[in-house]
Amino acid sequence: MAAIWLPVSASVTLPMITAPWHIGLKLGLVIAYIGLSGLGATWCYLWPGWRYRHTRYRLDSQGLTIRRGVYWRSLTSVPKSRVQHTDVLQGPLQRRFELATLVVHTAGTQNASVSLDGVSYVDALPLRDALIDQGDRDDV
Repeated sequence: MAAIWLPVSASVTLPMITAPWHIGLKLGLVIAYIGLSGLGATWCYLWPGWRYRHTRYRLDSQGLTIRRGVYWRSLTSVPKSRVQHTDVLQGPLQRRFELATLVVHTAGTQNASVSLDGVSYVDALPLRDALIDQGDRDDV
């Protein structure tokens, strides 16, 4: 994600750095613009790593539990009995780094899905299989 956010933040902050000279602002404001731009770029570079390190998941006989959050923490539990289907998605950057996104769809509206980003592709496939394995249940 840093590979995406760093160029985006640079393209936004470059005009902020050069604009003061074009419109004649004082040197103190130019330094403030450069400092804020550097702080924003640093934040965009560091945030994905922090977010990744504060995400945990557990799969047991009951279902999938996901804990995430650096500042605001959340706990999401998906019982196996509620799983309708699962997807393992990979974008071009995820394929490059052998990562995947596991999406678990439950019964309900279009918002009834839970995603787990940054899982290694090798681990995502067994997770998917374990979630959809219902054994010899005969539920409708």
